Amino acid sequence: MLRGADFSQLPKIEAENYAYLSADSVPADPLELLASSGANVVRLKVWNNPTGDGSLAELRPLVARIKALDMTVMLTLHYSNTWADPGAQSAPTQWATLTFEEVLDSVENFTFRVVRTLEPEYVQIGNEINHGFLHPFGVRDESGHFQRLLLAGLQGAHRADSTCQTLLHFAGYDQASAFFASVDSLPYEDGKGRIAKSGVFEKALEALEEEIESLLPNA
Repeated sequence: MLRGADFSQLPKIEAENYAYLSADSVPADPLELLASSGANVVRLKVWNNPTGDGSLAELRPLVARIKALDMTVMLTLHYSNTWADPGAQSAPTQWATLTFEEVLDSVENFTFRVVRTLEPEYVQIGNEINHGFLHPFGVRDESGHFQRLLLAGLQGAHRADSTCQTLLHFAGYDQASAFFASVDSLPYEDGKGRIAKSGVFEKALEALEEEIESLLPNA
């Protein structure tokens, strides 16, 4: 079972010299606290920037610390220069003038470089991709461009490391079945890679259970 947390903001928190304390109020390394509490995976965001927030330059030393504690790494590739979510899925500025075919190559090569460099155990292609990603290139519509861009990311990840597990992230659970039906032909862990960030604020628990059951293989 995976037990962990998203610690993407740790470098910025540590840069401000905030202290993490153990249950006994003793200053401690935050990743060591996480590992000693039973966590075995740390999720990190990846932005498409050469330096700074979410860049490979920032992530290399952080990933090394995580792996030194025998925890695994899950990368969330936003592909954008900043946060990607259902309301904002902008392509990075450096890809803005590319053709669609050039963006396909860029997605595969970027994913390959990130996975080859950081060697994660889990790779999430896009973040909260309910309406697609890398807009305007990857809008989720009838063109099939969204699926082709996802496939490029999946191929880049598996070309870099055939053993890494690839994930797709749908935010929430309403309409999740329709979303996953639209990508079921893609080779992402034969259905095991589905993750949905679920909220329990709008539907009853029974409805949530029914939706999750519908997403399980052979359900």
